Amino acid sequence: MASLEEQAKEFEIKAVMISLIVSAFGFVAALFWRDAIGAFIDEVIPEGQGLGYQFIAASIVTVMAVIVIFVLTKYVAGFSMKEHVKKIKSNIKKKKPKTRKTEKKKK
Repeated sequence: MASLEEQAKEFEIKAVMISLIVSAFGFVAALFWRDAIGAFIDEVIPEGQGLGYQFIAASIVTVMAVIVIFVLTKYVAGFSMKEHVKKIKSNIKKKKPKTRKTEKKKK
């Protein structure tokens, strides 16, 4: 039977491998979204002349990204974070630390 340290190392290796695979899929998805957003901007904004067009396109994509990130962090991540904070608070209430007053009363 493997020791606890060996099991922990094996678990850590598996976790890193899963992280790498998920990151790779995320990267591929990001590349597809890049192409899709680029095609959308080409449809919305008429073909411009060089640098000015690129700045307009970059500005639009930046605004879209900020809105999506804001919505995701505010609403999606916010719900799970609120639940996590509630769990922590309930655990703290269950395990009330001893204060100096309670220690003095015991003596």
